[in-house]
Amino acid sequence: MTLTACSPKSPGASQDSCTTVTPAPNTAAVTALIDLGDLVTITSHDQQPELLTAEEVSARSVGELIDAVPEQLEGSPWDVVQVDDEGFESEIYVSGPKGELGFVKLRETDCAEQTAITVTISK
Repeated sequence: MTLTACSPKSPGASQDSCTTVTPAPNTAAVTALIDLGDLVTITSHDQQPELLTAEEVSARSVGELIDAVPEQLEGSPWDVVQVDDEGFESEIYVSGPKGELGFVKLRETDCAEQTAITVTISK
């Protein structure tokens, strides 16, 4: 699957600012902690001793992902504790088996058929 990457919706931005998504290398640390499977492409990530952040993109809309992400996490060690759905931007708050807390932020971009996702986990 080829996706295009661009920033979240911004005034004056256009489809011309979209580029092809390049998956990040070495994403095992992200997927070992919280795996959103084929819903997303991880484009960058950073892991510190107490914090993991990952930038991801999806060809699905915010509306589709607000249901698909909790479904993807079913059967995993993560519990969805709250969903804040604002339509164009949404957050899914999660808790982990070792007291980890985090959220999955979904937001529309200027690129057609693309949602930007930020995963933040505090360990």
